[in-house]
Amino acid sequence: MKKRIAIIDGYNVIYRDNALKKQLDISLAHARKGLVEFCVRWLSTRGDFSEFWIVFDGDSSVMPSSNASSGGVRVLFTRTREDADDRILSFLRDAGNDKEYFVISSDNYVSGNAKRMGAKIMPVSDFFCTGNSGRKYSSKRCCHADHDDLSPAEERTINESLKKEWGLE
Repeated sequence: MKKRIAIIDGYNVIYRDNALKKQLDISLAHARKGLVEFCVRWLSTRGDFSEFWIVFDGDSSVMPSSNASSGGVRVLFTRTREDADDRILSFLRDAGNDKEYFVISSDNYVSGNAKRMGAKIMPVSDFFCTGNSGRKYSSKRCCHADHDDLSPAEERTINESLKKEWGLE
């Protein structure tokens, strides 16, 4: 089996997740750190990906190099006048066939071009769903507002309420 690497469109992911967007109120660095921590946890619960590369617009002076790699997660900043979208696509253009790449983004430009280059695409919503539960990647969509799983008691309450509403009891 080929080594699987996920390339993450950093700010695209941050701005599409409620919990990470809330961290922006503290600082951009705090939101980036939150994404890195989520990715480290995500990797630790799964065995089907070997690395994450998170690509951010900007330069490495905004995040100390000591935090650039942690638990299988590499943080990469673009050069001056280069954006993350182009860096991601550049990685894919230069990639060999010995690895399988997944691009995590909901940006149409990145997703469309990455797919044409042979990468698999994982929308941001799927990334957060599969990351929290430890499930293998699937194309099933989940609809958790803050990407938290419901407790069994909450599931029963919702199911019972819907059965009553639909006249199934």
